[in-house]
Amino acid sequence: MDLSWMAWTWQTATFFGCILLALAGMTVWEWASPGGGPRHGVLGLDTTRGDRLFISLLGSAFIHLAWLGLIGPNLWWALGLSLVYAIFASLFAGVIGMCLLGYFAIKLLIKVLYLPEAVTSAFVVLFCFIGAFSARNNVTDLWMIVTFGIVGYLFEKYRFPIAPMVLGCILGTQAESSFMTSMISYQNDWTIFFTRPISGTVMVFVAIALGYPLLRHFRQEQRRRRALEHVNV
Repeated sequence: MDLSWMAWTWQTATFFGCILLALAGMTVWEWASPGGGPRHGVLGLDTTRGDRLFISLLGSAFIHLAWLGLIGPNLWWALGLSLVYAIFASLFAGVIGMCLLGYFAIKLLIKVLYLPEAVTSAFVVLFCFIGAFSARNNVTDLWMIVTFGIVGYLFEKYRFPIAPMVLGCILGTQAESSFMTSMISYQNDWTIFFTRPISGTVMVFVAIALGYPLLRHFRQEQRRRRALEHVNV
């Protein structure tokens, strides 16, 4: 059998090799976890893992054929579009499905707001515990939720803003890593945060953001005292 017309270059061989590896991987996956992992799609169709792989390959083939017929033989852009299609097509479909579901189910979901606050809070705490424990199966994460819940309650009771604490928990690790990198790069010279143009500008805005509320509070106290003195007179 003469297969010279297929132009077996290394790119072609790599392409078919990847397809064979994908098929072999799907076979091993199905052997290890039979059932195909069925899912109910946005269009109302039940698909298995093999169906989703076939749809991805078929869509990529159509993208390559359209590019070859309309643009030309340079298929690198078609390869990129195929990868984007294979990876993000399901995400786009999921976003559209969530928008449709939210639009049609909002009247039902809003009924949750009519439940007693104690019931809603109990379910929120329950789902927080389930999510935290399912992430790493670590009981320590549950105690962290309890600890920060108590801290958040105290912040709310004594009227401290909770948003800075949340941002600190999220960005604290990155800020510490960036700070250590800066200290190592500039031989522990902390003045670079004020002498460099960008960081110095940021520091000025931070100082204004921290000082302005204090100044406003001081002025309000002065006005209140003057008003009381005027009333007493």
